[in-house]
Amino acid sequence: MRALFAAGLAGLIATYLACLHYGIDIELVANTALPAIAVPVTIFTALYGFRSKWWANRLGKIFLAKSIFLSAVLWQATASVWIDADYPYRHEIRFAIYGLMAVSYWGMVASLLTQQRRDRRRFRFPNGIPQAEVTDPPDRE
Repeated sequence: MRALFAAGLAGLIATYLACLHYGIDIELVANTALPAIAVPVTIFTALYGFRSKWWANRLGKIFLAKSIFLSAVLWQATASVWIDADYPYRHEIRFAIYGLMAVSYWGMVASLLTQQRRDRRRFRFPNGIPQAEVTDPPDRE
């Protein structure tokens, strides 16, 4: 996995340097990067949504929601760049995606705070009962 990441990073750096050196249109390269990320993010989202038990816990539900919204934002941006910045119903689609994301993320924030509170309580009180403060026993001479 590290080798794949290193190769990808080296490819990005080489592409950027080639754009600077050979005068390649960086806007075109950046526009190509949008569907290049939208495709694997969408594949990951579909695999996670259809092949994992995301409903088994809160984190799974949150992770699926984040993945769906990220896919939607990336495809909306791809459509804006490659089709036309003023494609039909663009503003309505953006409003729906961003509005749903905002509502969803506030729910995620509330869920995260609730879970963190529970975890801290569980850490402080492992049996659900406050424990007496533990002190070192007195020295015996």
